[in-house]
Amino acid sequence: MVSLEDTSSFRFPIFIDGGSDPVFSPEGSFLMYRSEKEESNAIYITDLLSSESYSVSDGSLSMYAEFSPDGNRVLYSSSMNENFDLVVLDLNDTTDKAQKTIISSKDAELHGTFSTDGKHIAFASFDINYKGTLKLCDSKGKDCKTITSGGSAYNPKFSPDGKHLAFVWDKTGHFEVYICNVDGSGIKQLTSKSENTIEYDWSGDGKKIVYESVGEGVASITVKEINPGGSQNLTGSKANNINPSFQK
Repeated sequence: MVSLEDTSSFRFPIFIDGGSDPVFSPEGSFLMYRSEKEESNAIYITDLLSSESYSVSDGSLSMYAEFSPDGNRVLYSSSMNENFDLVVLDLNDTTDKAQKTIISSKDAELHGTFSTDGKHIAFASFDINYKGTLKLCDSKGKDCKTITSGGSAYNPKFSPDGKHLAFVWDKTGHFEVYICNVDGSGIKQLTSKSENTIEYDWSGDGKKIVYESVGEGVASITVKEINPGGSQNLTGSKANNINPSFQK
């Protein structure tokens, strides 16, 4: 980690712990990440004020951890029961009931994400052939509905304005970005290229997405408006450009 108030850390970053997939809590006082330091690949949180680190997952191989918008809960995928289930941890609950499995099936539940208001969760349920089906439920795992049918869909992300849910789906034979209403209705295809689009990000106002398209071995970055739908390629196709994101 580097401190924006201490430029010396730019050359000599602060070592926190061995791990991957770091993400700050909404208020910025905690850092969550995945680490194999105790043999199992678990989810850890570091208090950035005290530098204390502790495991928050159930001891199994765990991944795709995310804070709720208010920072009070953690959503992640746990392999405690052989295949991956969705688990929610209440960080304010000090009892043994703080951690609950909310979605469990014969499939692997991955890519779980909270809606902007924290009331819903979208995720991808993968079968034995690694074919993903996008699903939507409330924050307790109830009222679950299936959003996609056919092909493979995953990587859901709610728009910051709370109006849409985006996801990647290979319904047409290659992966494209689709969006729908937050209740799963009104699905429409947003990108349309004969290339695979995997990584993308919402703009802070929810009016655009930026995405990475891979074709002929080269990845390029494009910004596209949700309405009316104009787009602009930012990088061309002469070199690889990957992992785009908007400054929020």
